[in-house]
Amino acid sequence: MAVYSAYYDASGSETAPDEPIVVTGVVGKEAGWLALERAWLAVLRAHNVPYIHMKEIEYGKSPFVGTAKNHALFNRLVRVIKDHTRKTFHIRLVPSDVAAVAVEYDLSLAGGAYALAAQAAIANVDNWFRAHTKPAPLHHFVEKGDTGQQHFRRLQSAEEDPATILPSKSPITGERFVPFQVADFLGYEHRRAMKYQLRDGQIEMRESLAVILKNLPVDRFMVDQEMLVKLCNDNPDLLPRRNAKRPPSQD
Repeated sequence: MAVYSAYYDASGSETAPDEPIVVTGVVGKEAGWLALERAWLAVLRAHNVPYIHMKEIEYGKSPFVGTAKNHALFNRLVRVIKDHTRKTFHIRLVPSDVAAVAVEYDLSLAGGAYALAAQAAIANVDNWFRAHTKPAPLHHFVEKGDTGQQHFRRLQSAEEDPATILPSKSPITGERFVPFQVADFLGYEHRRAMKYQLRDGQIEMRESLAVILKNLPVDRFMVDQEMLVKLCNDNPDLLPRRNAKRPPSQD
């Protein structure tokens, strides 16, 4: 039986209230991830790039001088992703939307923007997986370290099969895990576009994003205030309206 894994990374932070958080999940068979790692590292060696971390690449300091404009590198990486994974998912949520809804609803049990986005990403992956794949094990791995992750840990602890939270680097070798590099690359490109869309009203379609959208099956889901209010109204026991009486316990 095939075993599948989904790897997640967040781009953006709760500390920037008016900018989007994008949680990205990438799904593939475990055998596919192993083949992807070999191909990914081969591409990086060919371009003399030690690893992919888009924030560092955008800054352009050593060892990433000129890497941001190396379109051949990113085109080859997209090809590697296409050959070895099944689907990519992005959840976009703006922290200020959560704050606005929290004025009327008690969101303390849901955590903050990161926890909501990460939970939604995993739920979307699970729903797609059940609908499009024969029954098989699916494991979720989330990169460690994002602001608000303690709330996500609490929510996941109540799940029958909680996600595993891993550091971005191997504690043994110190090398960055390739699946998280994949999620970082795809998530950064989508967040960058969504950030400009929120600010300017239109997406800035740079070449790397255009290649991603042309070649990869991508599911993008935007959580706005209206959707958050619906979530609260659908779950009044967990996310009640402020100053509203909770319904009596059925125990």
